[in-house]
Amino acid sequence: MKERAPLVSVLMATYNYGRFLPEAIESVLAQRMGDFELIVGDNASTDHTPEILRAYAGRDPRVKPFCNRVNVGITANFNRCYQRASPHSKYFLLLPADDRLTPDALEALVEIAERHPEVAVVHADAYRTTSNGRVLNTYTQMVHSPIAPGVHQAARALYRTNYIPAQVALVSRAWFQRLYPEPLPLADDLVYASDYHLWLQIFSRGGRGYYLPRQLAYIRKHERAHTIEANIVPRLLEERYIFEHKLKGVCPPELEEERVRAIAVRTASLGFVHLRRGQVERAGFWLSQALRYTTSPRRDLTVARWIAGLPAPRWVRAQLWRLAEVGGRLWSRRASA
Repeated sequence: MKERAPLVSVLMATYNYGRFLPEAIESVLAQRMGDFELIVGDNASTDHTPEILRAYAGRDPRVKPFCNRVNVGITANFNRCYQRASPHSKYFLLLPADDRLTPDALEALVEIAERHPEVAVVHADAYRTTSNGRVLNTYTQMVHSPIAPGVHQAARALYRTNYIPAQVALVSRAWFQRLYPEPLPLADDLVYASDYHLWLQIFSRGGRGYYLPRQLAYIRKHERAHTIEANIVPRLLEERYIFEHKLKGVCPPELEEERVRAIAVRTASLGFVHLRRGQVERAGFWLSQALRYTTSPRRDLTVARWIAGLPAPRWVRAQLWRLAEVGGRLWSRRASA
């Protein structure tokens, strides 16, 4: 008898996350909506991850682990999870092994997706926590998401900020196959912004989203998380590369100005980050590059370039820029009050 396909494929990538993995798996197995499979890709872990996966696979047939012989990177690992998932599942969701879902996450996302078959991605909000689980804030608070609840085609807002956390983004396989130009969900030349690229491709090609304003996951902030401050430069470089190259020719005409603006913003941000770190030569390079994409005067760019060019020690210029950033934020709050 042919095995019935699960409704949802939850794709989980892990590497030496033995301390977090049981909590992540338990959060999936505790779902109120039980029609799912959990594909777990172990990226050649050297801790006790293999033992954990064998134990869970023996307990629940919905847990389907595999082990890569060598570490292929997180992006390729997620793609291998997708390749091993049932090709007939209706939806898929990407869940890193250091994060966890709330018990009602799949139920809430699927309920919306079933009511709105015209939607490519149903996405919600999530809590951001410390490594031991203490709640810091929410994802939408961090990115200042402008999205209103319900169905939307907010590609313009997506060009400005990634308002979709992958942990709570349920993707329609049918819409993915119709809109996305590649057979695998994540671009193999990206590490830190591969999920962002997926959303940008879907929405740039006319896909619709649905925002559910509920916190349905816990995103853990720890020393190896991809979203920590130490990874901001490679993440900005990847985002800049996406807008400059991967969306060129894909971006609809009405969003072309927004695409160029996105390049300018990421380029300027690279300059600001390097200046904040006292890396004034790199800062000067990126600030000069940003001017190529900026069509109107920007006070922050002018101030940053002036500080970078001062005949002062690097630490002095870094401190001056930090003070300027604080002053700029205070001025913005006062102006918007």
